[in-house]
Amino acid sequence: MGYVLDGLAGPCQKRLEEILVEVKQCERQVSEAKDNLKEARQHLKDMEQRHEVIDVDADEVIDVDAAGDDDESTQTQQQQTKKQRLTHAGETPIASFLDVRCNNRKRRWDDSALLLANRCVVNYGWGWNMALRVLVAYREFLALKREAKDWGDESLGDDDDVIKTSLLPSRPVEMMWQQHVLDNEEYSEDMTRLCGRTLTYKPVWDGLFGAEREKERKYQATLNLLKRRFSNADEEIWCPFDDNKPDLFSNPAAFEFVVTTKEGDELMLSLRSKCSGEKDLLLCKVNGQTRISELERALATKLGIATLESRFVLDGEKINNDSTLDDNDFGEVGECIPVHPVATQLIDIFRARAFIAMPNWSNSASNLH
Repeated sequence: MGYVLDGLAGPCQKRLEEILVEVKQCERQVSEAKDNLKEARQHLKDMEQRHEVIDVDADEVIDVDAAGDDDESTQTQQQQTKKQRLTHAGETPIASFLDVRCNNRKRRWDDSALLLANRCVVNYGWGWNMALRVLVAYREFLALKREAKDWGDESLGDDDDVIKTSLLPSRPVEMMWQQHVLDNEEYSEDMTRLCGRTLTYKPVWDGLFGAEREKERKYQATLNLLKRRFSNADEEIWCPFDDNKPDLFSNPAAFEFVVTTKEGDELMLSLRSKCSGEKDLLLCKVNGQTRISELERALATKLGIATLESRFVLDGEKINNDSTLDDNDFGEVGECIPVHPVATQLIDIFRARAFIAMPNWSNSASNLH
């Protein structure tokens, strides 16, 4: 028996030391995440202070079709309007999303907004600069929808797939809208507080939405109205109609591991974002016995979170995370494994305040793609 215990002591001690190292790493990540969250909140508030918000009369209904004729005098008048807080009927004025509180959860919208931006970062491969710019544009879009009472809850004719609406989002704004809708409870709660009711969502750019000419007319009317309400709207996010192309903002696989070199049994894998092209986000030295789960942990560490559920796909099929690279006949230079991170676990992580998925702002991407 003594020999058995002596044989176990070494491995147990080694494992204990590994666990202690992991605990210290987690503590360091928690500390960094808290600092990043504080910085992110301040960044959003700074953006809010620089951004013009027009006071809304809750009883006013905007003639969206008339927005197609851009009146220069009206635009000048709007630009000279004093920055005021967006007001809901019977409610305390709010600056925008940032100060909305939910009575039942005591949750600030800035927390929810950062989570929404994070989901876009994870699922689309956007940089944080991009995600925050789209967040501002999404706020503008919801403000216009509320002003115009454009709820989109009536169908045209007998076709339930076509929504009767006058205001259309740009493609990146719709992509963020999609991520917001995925969490039904949060979406309903946020929309009720922000708009007084829930907005009906149906795909615009990749779904059925009338003829292209009608879509273009309504989108142009939206842009004209946007310029009258928000003089400094982001023209790259609110891009021209013809620039709303599928491959410009859509990234079905946000990340990918690419084999860059091979020497004997050793491989060098580069983690790349689909938005960053050939830029190496992370280099991993592996071999044929490396498990997919190890790549998953490397990706989670790079994103700055504790755990991450991901889909690794090869030849259109999901890879078992317990399998090895050899099991999947993977290892030739130039081969890649697309990665589809799933952000659902981040919701529980965020609410539990254990980890906040927030990279350093100094490393944020400054361009769209």
